[in-house]
Amino acid sequence: MTRDHRVRLGRAAAVSAGLWIAVGPVGLLAAAPAQSAAAAAAWSSCTPQAPYAHCVRYSFTGSDEAFTVPNGVTSIRALLWGAGGGGAYIGTPQYTAGAGGYTVGTIKLPPGAQLTVSVGQGGNASGVGYDQNVYGGGGLGGNGSNTGGSGGGMSALWWGSYGTTPLLIAGAGGGASPGSQTSNSSGQYPGAVFGGSGGGYSGGSDNTSYSGQGGSQTNGGDPGAPPVPCDGSGSGGTAPTNGLQYYGGNGAGSDPEPPGVGGTAEGGGGGGGGYYGGGGGRCNVYVTDQPAGDGGGGSSYIDPSGITSAATYGGENGNYYGLDKGAPPAAQAMDSPYYLAGIGWGGGKSGAANGGNGQVVIEWGKKSHPKPTPKPSPSPVPPPPSHHPLPITGFPFVQVGIAALALIGLGAMATWTAQRRQL
Repeated sequence: MTRDHRVRLGRAAAVSAGLWIAVGPVGLLAAAPAQSAAAAAAWSSCTPQAPYAHCVRYSFTGSDEAFTVPNGVTSIRALLWGAGGGGAYIGTPQYTAGAGGYTVGTIKLPPGAQLTVSVGQGGNASGVGYDQNVYGGGGLGGNGSNTGGSGGGMSALWWGSYGTTPLLIAGAGGGASPGSQTSNSSGQYPGAVFGGSGGGYSGGSDNTSYSGQGGSQTNGGDPGAPPVPCDGSGSGGTAPTNGLQYYGGNGAGSDPEPPGVGGTAEGGGGGGGGYYGGGGGRCNVYVTDQPAGDGGGGSSYIDPSGITSAATYGGENGNYYGLDKGAPPAAQAMDSPYYLAGIGWGGGKSGAANGGNGQVVIEWGKKSHPKPTPKPSPSPVPPPPSHHPLPITGFPFVQVGIAALALIGLGAMATWTAQRRQL
């Protein structure tokens, strides 16, 4: 989709958002981000959580999706789940792939800003599909008589196009290898081998030398050791590779596919995608002294500028639930009201399954709460009239009045007496 096309669609979305005010809830999807009709199934409406008024959910489609910040909106809240790595199982109990990470944050953006949403693909389980690219940068599983599981793909929100300016990333889990089961079934090798979890500022790892290490904020994870072509499987064996920015490393593989000349080999697990991807695991040549390795997890990322209320959580490693059980995302990821069953699981819940896909949810627009109308203040009530008698202290008004009347009366009587004498 061209930038001009996205701009036109963004304007159409703004017009639709205005119509929503007039037509009511049926216009909710009109306020959602603009996108082409071919990608209409990429997102769905969801019930917004307070204090937000709108939200959309992006599910995995295998391609980039677009989000246009609606008119009048200056910030959005984004919640991202990375994908889990692909599991592996060949009949002997083993630990499985790592789960994807979880990242959240509130982002200040101008209205009309064009963002790209990428939802990570769950890693392919060992078997068919191990050598297919995983959307979101999951590393390939190594080939062999039994192939390694591929790493999961990261989920991300980009300013502009995919792989340019990341705003938020949730790293993905590393894939498992079918050749790692001997490390815990016979106790022959030190340490348990399992897929590393994705997410957090550093991806997870089983901390053995066989498996890839987790990606960090500055470097991809190292590959499993020895980082050389799969010894003993033939001249075409491949070595595990280190993780890169946005890509997990590939698991080591044998030569040829399936092995002919040379020893039978099991492919290593691929690293999970992330801000920096996890390293790939080494391969295992049957009846040798080292097991195959699993993939390391990819790291998450939070843009340090313009993002608030942000956090990132790592998923669980492939040994969390025990043998053949897969691994769940972080508790915070599963506690979200937007979480859907299976999202971000490592190795699937049965161990021999693909990893769970990721998801992205975007919220915006605060709910308005009308202020209560203030009640008019009551009119002041005048104080009741005073009925108290005049004070007896101070000027004696009553006494002076009586005396004056008495004097007037005496004067009148004296005058009348004088007049009588003259007669």
